Amino acid sequence: MQDTDSKSRAVNEEVSPSMASENSTASIGLYSWSDQVFQQLFARSPDALIVAQKDGLVHWANTSAIGWLGLEPSDFDRLPPALLKNGEVESADGRIGESRVLEFDWQDQDSLLISIRDVTHRHLRERALQQRTKQLESLNANLEHLAHFDPLTSALNRRGLERKLAIEIDRADRDGSSAAALMIDFDNFKRLNQEFGHATADRVLVHVTRIFKSLLRPQDLVARIGGDEFLLILPDTREAEAMRVAERLRASVERQPFHSSEREVPVTISLGLSRVSQSDGGIPQVLADARAALEQGKRAGKNRVGLAKDHIRQDETGLDQVLDLLKGQTKVRPVCLPVYDLHTNAVVGQEILSRGAVGPFEMPTDLFRACSDEGVEAALDLVCLRTCIAAGDRSVPKGQRVYLNILPTTLQNLDASKLLELFPSPIPSERFCIEISEQHVIGDPAKLRPILQDLRDHGLAIAIDDVGFGRSSLEALVLLEPDIIKIARRFGRGAATDVGLRRSFERLVRIAKALGAICIVEGIESADNLQVVRDLGADFGQGFFWGKPQLIAECP
Repeated sequence: MQDTDSKSRAVNEEVSPSMASENSTASIGLYSWSDQVFQQLFARSPDALIVAQKDGLVHWANTSAIGWLGLEPSDFDRLPPALLKNGEVESADGRIGESRVLEFDWQDQDSLLISIRDVTHRHLRERALQQRTKQLESLNANLEHLAHFDPLTSALNRRGLERKLAIEIDRADRDGSSAAALMIDFDNFKRLNQEFGHATADRVLVHVTRIFKSLLRPQDLVARIGGDEFLLILPDTREAEAMRVAERLRASVERQPFHSSEREVPVTISLGLSRVSQSDGGIPQVLADARAALEQGKRAGKNRVGLAKDHIRQDETGLDQVLDLLKGQTKVRPVCLPVYDLHTNAVVGQEILSRGAVGPFEMPTDLFRACSDEGVEAALDLVCLRTCIAAGDRSVPKGQRVYLNILPTTLQNLDASKLLELFPSPIPSERFCIEISEQHVIGDPAKLRPILQDLRDHGLAIAIDDVGFGRSSLEALVLLEPDIIKIARRFGRGAATDVGLRRSFERLVRIAKALGAICIVEGIESADNLQVVRDLGADFGQGFFWGKPQLIAECP
């Protein structure tokens, strides 16, 4: 090793170079440099430059290297091994450097030229980019969760169920396995809402969902498909096994009442059991079969399990009524529900709804259930639409908009030209609005865009109904570009008393306005509800506060 004096001289030659005579040269690679040129190019370089023997003994270092190593010239000895190879190194004051090592000839000795470039700022930018990437990945994961899971119960929503169910049906087709479906409906849920309030009712849903998940296998699917309706899919499960699971679920819910701050809330459920058929029916078919089983069980009373047998179809009385409607032997009865300007209380439109004959299948929900298994939903939907168009055009005053409901599946299976033939020609501007319920938008909403745009081009407005029902998809709202967003009834009914609903409602109003859509609130049933939704930014509404739907002849 060199003594201290000779070592100091070697290092300080960057200030007073005396490495060789005036005419001597230093050879680096293919080039030869004079000492003076070497000093000018390298001594004051912002990069740290060090000339050392292969064992780390330092011959020379520039000012930047001295600062990088944090050593005075007299303190130099051998370099740390990390500096003798390519890679990242850390300075004495915590900076990050990128080290590059080149072998070269230094005064007839095999030596190393070590350059260290400060890349601290680049590392900070890369670290910030990595953090932002992680944040975006987390946001995307949250969006994916929101798109496929119910925000209240964390069960699958209808969209998420469709994706999972398609996998199960495909697997069942391949290996011949069986799967079971359980439709679950809460008994007396409306009364629970009225007696304890919407907030408590929501907590009951969460409580019971936890019971479901605690008793089911990881591969079983739990989905919330309506306000108090759930659908469970049990893969690789025979009917007898599924019946035992259903009974265990029913009994467990009954044994575990929900405890609120006020008192104990008893809860019971009714279930319908059916098989998941190996077909292309998807969710609509599964829902139809499971709901038929549920209704079959409810005829015998609540808090029990109903079983769908292969020979049991939808109620024949309801089917007969549907067939009579399709044959023209009975008529759809149109009723209207006004839409009000919440600031002036003026009627600005009428929603025209359909009713069957007086009896158990008067309401459209029951009527459509009766025909779903026979594949005539679209035909019935068109009969109802044709009747409502004619009634609205005849009875709703000019200047008011006519709101009409249609199933998304009907739209997807019908040419726009066929649908437009049902309307008066030419279609008056801003006269008619087609409503599709967000509950019924299944699969990719982009499939509806072409026909909706065609209808819009011919003067029809487009509304998305039931927004916020429990599985809202911002994707559907953005893709379908509705002119009108109708916020679900639960917000109109509960915003005055439920703080959580009020916050969610306010967000939905902001979303509607951001999309440039008119916002209509459904379900307004009291002066308090009216005041709250108006104060939170809603401009239009409808509900039983002004009266129940009236036969079209009695519409104002």
